[in-house]
Parts: sequence; C-alpha cells; structure tokens
Amino acid sequence: MEALSKRGAQNVGTYIGHLPISLTEVIDDSNWIDLSFAENYSIRKDVLDIFREAASKNATDKDFNWPHGFWGEARLLTALSSLFNTYFAPFEVVGNKNIVLTSGAAGSLDGLAWSVCDAGEGVLIPCPYHAGAYEVFLSMHTGVVPIPAGVGSMDDIFGAGMIPTLEEALRNASAPVKAVVVTNPHNPLGRCYSKENLILMMQFCQRHNLHLISDEVFALSEHGCSDLSKPRKFTSVLAIDAAANGCDPTKIHVIWSVSKDLGATGARLGCVVTRSKEIRDSIALVAHTNVSNLSILFGRELLSSSRLHDIIQHNSSQLAIAYGRMTAFFEANSIEYLPCEATTFVLARLAPYAQTRTDERAAVAFYQQAGILFFSAGDYHMPPDFKGWMRVSFAVEPERLDIAMDRLKAAHQIYKDRKPST
Repeated sequence: MEALSKRGAQNVGTYIGHLPISLTEVIDDSNWIDLSFAENYSIRKDVLDIFREAASKNATDKDFNWPHGFWGEARLLTALSSLFNTYFAPFEVVGNKNIVLTSGAAGSLDGLAWSVCDAGEGVLIPCPYHAGAYEVFLSMHTGVVPIPAGVGSMDDIFGAGMIPTLEEALRNASAPVKAVVVTNPHNPLGRCYSKENLILMMQFCQRHNLHLISDEVFALSEHGCSDLSKPRKFTSVLAIDAAANGCDPTKIHVIWSVSKDLGATGARLGCVVTRSKEIRDSIALVAHTNVSNLSILFGRELLSSSRLHDIIQHNSSQLAIAYGRMTAFFEANSIEYLPCEATTFVLARLAPYAQTRTDERAAVAFYQQAGILFFSAGDYHMPPDFKGWMRVSFAVEPERLDIAMDRLKAAHQIYKDRKPST
C-alpha cells in the first residue's frame, strides 16, 4: 500500500475485507434475495412515479447547474420543514434555518462527526447498533473513535440500565468523548425509545457536556405490533422541551433522510436538523457539493407532493402486512423472534445452535449458499449471550418475500437437522 496515505492504507486495511457480499460482488437477483440491507420496497412504486414525473415534466436546464443554496435549496428546505413540523411534533417549530442538506444519513453522520469532534476524539454509541454503518461512517473520513457502550442485557437498552451503561462507558472510554449517537426507532431492535428514555439521555449528555445525535431515519416507518403488551409510539427528540429539562437545545441534533421512510436509499438525500448555527455552517462546508441537484429535484417533488401523506400512510400499512407475514412464518416454523413496532426488519434466531460468533458467521454463510443474505447479531454488538440471531429485512416485494420464505424454510430445516451432538 505504498501508494496510499497512512489514513488511506488504514481504511483499506480496516474495512475492505469486511464489506458485505452485496457490495463487493455482482448479485444476480434470480439467485440471491438480499434480506440484509434495510431497503424499503413497500412504497417504491409510488415514489418511482413521482421521480419519473419530476424528471419528465419538471426538470429544467437549471437542474444541471451548481447546487443553489449553501445549506440546501430553499424550496426543498421548506418542504423538509413542513415534514418535520407535521410528523415529528417539534416542541419548537423547525424552520429552514435549522436544516442542512447532506448526501443521505451517512453524510449526516460524517458531517456531524467532523463538526463536533477532532480526530482521535470519541463518540459513545449504545449497543446494539449497526457496526458496519456507524463505525465506518463516523470514523473513515474524520478519524473519530466509535466507542460501543455495551449493555449487560437486552432489558438495559430501553430501561433503567441504559444511563448507568453510558456512565460506565464514558468512564472507561479509550478517547475523550464529545457526543452520543442513538438510533430511534432502534436499529436493529425495531423498538422506539420512550420520551422518558430520551430525556434521561439528553440529561446525561448535558451533565457531561456532550452532543446528542439522534438518528431518526425510521421515524415514519411504524407498523404497530400486537405481540407487544406495551408498544411505544415514536417520539422525536425534537418533540421534547430541552430547556425545560435542563438541557442545551443547540447540542441536540437529528438525522433524517428519504432512504428508509420513503424507500429512496439510492437518492442519497438526507439532512441534519439543529438549533446550532455553527454546527449547521460547518456541516454545509463539508456537504454542500455532495448533494446532487437531481436528487434535490426529486426530493423537492416528493416532499411537496399532494400524495405525500397518503404515501406515508401506505408505507405503514404495507410494512404492517409484511411484518405480519414474516412473523407468522417464524411462528409456523418455531423460529424465535423479537417483536417490534417500527422499521423494515426484525431480529430472528435463525442459528439456535450457535455458541460463538464464529458459529454465527458460519450460519450466515450457510444461508447465503441457500440464496438468502442476512446480517448476524455479531454485526450489531449484541450482548455476549445473545448468539444465533440475524436481522431479517421484510420490506421487499411480496413475491420475493414469498421466495425468501420458501428458501428460508428449507434451509432452516436442514440447519436444524444438523444439530451438533452433545
């Protein structure tokens, strides 16, 4: 790697060998069904119609110009403000001056990490979380150190144990900590934090002079859950009066994008909502030239469409149907799963005989040979005793979900028949 800079060589050495097969190889859709990535096909046809209309009727020669608006194109910022004020129930109205565009949620993470941390400083992330996403997007460009805050049990994640977990992680951190990142609704658990949970995290950050970054890319992807005795509705940190709870609102930031809630991952269009002018300016300096005018055109048409509300409602109803089908399949085949009320995936114990992370990875490879791609619990910093679980995305086309379940049923039976001797 003599041709590379030190940071380039470090990134290649650290990440390239761990990229998922769906990124490194040409995947034939007839042979593979990818249930690893959190794509959302539930409303993709509706969104595609708006994209086609935007391109065919509303695109002009100016859409090939340099992007207008340093923080984002004004009409798109207005549409985003309307979205947040309508669906996130903010305590204080969100205006255009509070939003900065980025190239997807990954760009938001990168911009925030760059703006609140120096290289070598750390960000606390409560486990479990998608290590492949956060540990790459937070650190690859910025040199920020992701610091997992490992939970002792799954009950600690949404309960009283979370703050002691964060306190311990902060005390033992390998680098000076500047921020906490939380996903709400949660990835990979698909649960929503309560308002009380969020206030406690905000107050933890305030005590230690940390920024709180709330990744809310699944905010509009609630589907309900009859399996939960007390399902929670999504609450955004924007909905909480930070000052009344003793917290500085300028150190609380929200990430959102069109990727998950609106099924447009490939548009690479996201944003950060912040009350800090300095943070907004800094992110704009990093992100301004990374957002395509064609993505801006599409996002503006989508978010200002008279069909938007119906699309959001349709998303929830279609996700509910797909979640119901997936969990009914698990129950019919005696597969343990964790009920959830939001997102496009569910955790299932597809490798119940796994005793180690190596066993878990072997099971992922086994299902891959059967034509189904998953991410395992080991990819999410699950508690040590939580082995054999995989994140299963269910928001694929209904006919492909049928094929996936047929393949999974056959493969899972073979897996069970290979039960190790004791």
